[in-house]
Amino acid sequence: MKTRWVISLTLAVLVALLVGPIAQAAPNDVSSVQSCGYWYTVRPGDSWSRISAVTGVSISALQAANPGLVRPPQNWLYVGDTMWIPCGAPPPVTPPPGCGYWYTVRPGDSWSRLSRATGISVGALQAANPAHIHPNNWLFVGHTLWIPCGGPPPPPTCAYSYTVQPGDSWSSISWATGVPLSTLYAANPGKVRPPSYVIYVGEVLCIP
Repeated sequence: MKTRWVISLTLAVLVALLVGPIAQAAPNDVSSVQSCGYWYTVRPGDSWSRISAVTGVSISALQAANPGLVRPPQNWLYVGDTMWIPCGAPPPVTPPPGCGYWYTVRPGDSWSRLSRATGISVGALQAANPAHIHPNNWLFVGHTLWIPCGGPPPPPTCAYSYTVQPGDSWSSISWATGVPLSTLYAANPGKVRPPSYVIYVGEVLCIP
């Protein structure tokens, strides 16, 4: 009887030793559970709906893949959060600045309207902005598209130069000068730095 009790105790210890490492090895991050997808770091202005629109992945699918980031009741996202984007759309691709310029989508814009305005085919525009191809080919106001070479002529000669002051931003300069953001970007391609669009005090901007 004592021998049987010792054998049972020994087996129980062995099972505990085997199960322990397995439980510790259980994946604690989404990447080890879902191999199809990619990581995305939350940026200023992001929300579940905006990331859903950009990636083409539904809000419910995003939240199911990131339960630790669901914070009821407002469901805020915090800058710097790392989010797993499951399969459903390719990772956002940022074309390298060079031959072309950045354009911010406005109300009423569409791929065909931008094609007519820029002289770039719809296919070429979409190839340069794969992360912005959504169902029904919708474009979302405020998104930034890369307009590749072959579009409109170079921006007009600068009316004057402006030196960036503390507290300035592209939007504040646009408001102060009355020049649309897209025109400012096109006139200063070397100073457009997505995704943050930071400008530095002391930089000299061309105001067309």
